[in-house]
Amino acid sequence: MKDNNKVKVLYIAGTGRCGSTLLGNTLGQVEGFAHVGELFELFWAKFSQEGSPCGCGAPISACETWEAVLKEAYGGATESLGRRMLQFRRDGIAKHNFLRAPNSRATRALRQSLGETLEDLERLYRAVQKVFNCEVIVDSSKASFYLYTLQLVDAIDLYVLHLVRDPRAWAYAFLHKIVRGGSVLYWKPLRSSFEWSIRNCAFEAMSGGFQHRPLRLRYEDFVANPRSCLQSIVNFVGEIPSSLPLQDEHSVNLDVQHTVWGNPNRFKRGTIEIREDDSWKIEMKNRHRILVTAATWPLMAKYGYLSSAPATHVLGE
Repeated sequence: MKDNNKVKVLYIAGTGRCGSTLLGNTLGQVEGFAHVGELFELFWAKFSQEGSPCGCGAPISACETWEAVLKEAYGGATESLGRRMLQFRRDGIAKHNFLRAPNSRATRALRQSLGETLEDLERLYRAVQKVFNCEVIVDSSKASFYLYTLQLVDAIDLYVLHLVRDPRAWAYAFLHKIVRGGSVLYWKPLRSSFEWSIRNCAFEAMSGGFQHRPLRLRYEDFVANPRSCLQSIVNFVGEIPSSLPLQDEHSVNLDVQHTVWGNPNRFKRGTIEIREDDSWKIEMKNRHRILVTAATWPLMAKYGYLSSAPATHVLGE
């Protein structure tokens, strides 16, 4: 049964560069859904000189939609609120051992230490739901610490979608320099393998404590069969839209979406083709492919990437 006192949030967990922006923007076109991008970065985008613009193209500080959200939530964004939320963002994983059991002393201490922040987050998500006039907020923040924190917000009805991507494709993406927030990022295959494994392992370690059993989706399965995957996701969160937003089996028409942070493709408008970026299969060096496979094979096997069969629609544990 629907709890009208809670805000339904579909949280996309994963590693980044796993297709979450494409999936989130597509879900944002579903009736009753609103994709807000990486909401964890809202206050960074608002108060930092390095913050990226809203998906509408305007700076977060000048976006009327986000100004309306902040006014609804807090009466406006104050410097003290900004300092508090930026401190919460900086603390992140370093300050708290959030991977312990949900009922552990550490988690109770975390809840107590984040008391004011949890209240701030409740106000934020309630305001987003009201201003965006939606039933489901799609948050593609992906960060494990933030996901763990949202579990502690009593007013949030949290549904977790674990989006994974072949680590070889992920490692290949980081062989290129990526400019984000003014920084340049370049990872060698072994570093990428470690990051992919540790981030997915963090999710695996905490996945047993969610109120709703998490749903796993491979990026490759989504681009291969968007309609079936979208239907499974809306069923997962208990919504019944009148239709899905696909124009045909592999394209969607995207309107302007007020997303915080994320891949630059969040600025795209109009008809977008949903297809796999598989350039790594041709361009990635064999030695890099072998190294990544050797370093990540336990999770590759768990997620079905060691099978020679083509990617199929696989949702579940």
